[in-house]
Amino acid sequence: MKCYLLLKKNKLKRMIIIRLARHGRMKNPVYSIVVTHVKYISDSNCIEKLGFYNPFEKKIEQELKIDFFLIEKWMKIGSKISKRIKFLLKKKIYNVN
Repeated sequence: MKCYLLLKKNKLKRMIIIRLARHGRMKNPVYSIVVTHVKYISDSNCIEKLGFYNPFEKKIEQELKIDFFLIEKWMKIGSKISKRIKFLLKKKIYNVN
């Protein structure tokens, strides 16, 4: 929440990114879609969780869950999106398997 308040003052706009954080066990990953500072490692210190991605699930509804309203909120503030998140957003919108 502290970073969000600083973003409103236009101090950290370029330093926030939406990306995947890896969880799960060995050879069976589950990813969380998180908003985090660019300099932090992806698995720690997330500002907000926006959804999840399970690459081993067959159905698109169970494989990928994204809160589009929160992504839109963070994009308006000025955060960047990683390449993989852009791909997943397109996959969710068009339901491509």
